[in-house]
Amino acid sequence: MTDLLDCIRIALAEGATPEQKQAGATACCAVYAALSPPPGVPVSVPHAPQTRPHIDQMLDLAIAKLRSMLPPDAAAQITSVSLRFPFLEPGAAE
Repeated sequence: MTDLLDCIRIALAEGATPEQKQAGATACCAVYAALSPPPGVPVSVPHAPQTRPHIDQMLDLAIAKLRSMLPPDAAAQITSVSLRFPFLEPGAAE
């Protein structure tokens, strides 16, 4: 493979002869053949990166940022309170 790359470098150099350019083109074809997938295998295109983070990542980042702003002993002071939502049963309001 190093010989092929050297041949390509020589072909791209200033003042390369037509024979050197032809040898460089042949070396390019050999490198392409070595890197291309076998016939019949579809070429997969890499997926485009996400343009924005996923909502779960955004929430994790926000929670981490808010936790970093709390004093070190704040975790011991936090108590959880359960929320109760009163629901009216149909016909109970009459």
